[in-house]
Formats: sequence, structure tokens, C-alpha cells
Amino acid sequence: MPRFALPRLRRLTGIAAAMLALCLPVAAPAQSASCHSTPPGQGMEFTAPWRDYLPRDRVRLHFVEQSTFVIGTRNVLAVADFAGFISHDPEIIPSVVTMNSAHFTHKTDRPDPRIPHILRGWPVDGTPARHRLDLPEMVIRNVTTDTLGTYDDQPPVKDGNSVFVFEAAGLCIGHFSHLQTPLSPEQRKAIGHLDVAIVPVDNGWAMEPVEMAGIARDLSAKIVIPSHWFSETTLEVFLSDLSAEWEVVDIDQPSVDLSPDTLPGTPMVMVLRPGFLPCASPARC
Repeated sequence: MPRFALPRLRRLTGIAAAMLALCLPVAAPAQSASCHSTPPGQGMEFTAPWRDYLPRDRVRLHFVEQSTFVIGTRNVLAVADFAGFISHDPEIIPSVVTMNSAHFTHKTDRPDPRIPHILRGWPVDGTPARHRLDLPEMVIRNVTTDTLGTYDDQPPVKDGNSVFVFEAAGLCIGHFSHLQTPLSPEQRKAIGHLDVAIVPVDNGWAMEPVEMAGIARDLSAKIVIPSHWFSETTLEVFLSDLSAEWEVVDIDQPSVDLSPDTLPGTPMVMVLRPGFLPCASPARC
């Protein structure tokens, strides 16, 4: 398949990629009333590769695969669309995981029993999912959306998907999982302002990529991160559609550290490359 020409695409590698968070243009982002910094955790212990050096005013986003993302602070390791595996290190245990039911890449039926908080984004016994979890350094909440039943002959499910919002380090980060329907005014209001929007761009199972970008724009997101892309061609279609209006930056690595003072001044599409979370202890991998 031919590659799409992306004249505005910048590939950042090595030192340039590591310095991205310090080099992005500074903006003064508007904060929603619910988007706030929470106090540092006390007495919490978890294992993660970055625990000893991630600043307290930063949140780390790490793209694992498909739509699975780690959202981490010094004392909280959250995983969105947890499918059961994030690292070759068996002792990296998330503080909290969120899941959706569109298909198996968004969930697992056998989450590790050591995970303290498991938030399922679909109805249980006919009751829509309603979550608000207040943790030291992070607040996690959800807004339900409907699924269309287009995968594996599944029927449509009202409130079958959840948009999870992670509030950490002064940022609001929205993970849209497998969004298939436009957001209603009520849903947009419930989600609120977003600084970062992680959106599926598979161009088939979820909404059209341009519609996804429009939703992110309406929610004031300064950074849009594509997820759930199955090939370079699919990704490049999304980037080609947006490159005339949005700056496109390819980090060329799985993770980036962000804070309010590193948000770009104009909307940006940020491409992360999938990879498992590094081992916290090389002896275990």
C-alpha cells in the first residue's frame, strides 16, 4: 500500500523525543471545575519503571497496544482498556484498571486479583456503569455511550461503552475506548473540558476519524492521541485527514510525560508507538 505524504509530520527520536515534554509551546489551558491536582499519595506502594524519577507534577501516558493505555503518576498506575497484559514483568500490578465490552481487546474476564480497583464500563444486571474513584493523585470517572453491535454479531447495547476521564497532575485526559455514536450535549457536558483525548481511529469499528477529531476539538483538547489503529495505512489516513488543520508530531516511542505547562499552544495530534511497559526489575524479565 502507498504511504500518504505528511509534510508536517515530524519524527522525534533519541534525545529529541525525551525532551519533547520540556519543549512543547507553553499555553494557559482553561481548567474545568472538576479537573484539579490531587495531593501526593501517602503510604501507597506499587511497582513501576518510573516511580523513582517521575516528577509529582507530571502524568505519564504509555501506549501498550490496541486501545490499552497506562496513565501514571508517582503513586497511581491506571490502565485504560485493560486486556490483561501490560508488561513482561509479572510484578507490575496496576492500581486501577478500566475496561469496555466492545470486544476482547478492551477487557479481560480474568483480571489479576491483586488489582485493587476494577472499573467495568458496561451495564451490570441492566444498571449502567457509574464510576467516580478518588485516589491520591488521580480521580477517575466515566460517561456512558451506546454501542451499535457491529462486532461479531453482537446486538446494540445502551450504555455499552464508557468514556473514562482521568484527572491527574492538573490535566483532564479522556479515553474514548470504542466510541461508536456521536456525543449528546448531555454527554459532552458530563465529560467536560479535556486537555488530552485518546480516540480510536480504526475507520471501521468506531466512528469516522474526522468525527473523532471534531469531538476532541469541541471538548477543547490540545492533544489528540490516536489509538485502536490496526495498520500504518489506517493511521496515516487519520493523519492525512487532520494534517492540514492540526500539527502532527510522531514521538516514535510509547510514552510521553505531560503537565499543564507543557501543553501546546495550538491543537496537536501526537502519535505514540505501542510497546509493553518496561520491566521494573530486569531480573524478572
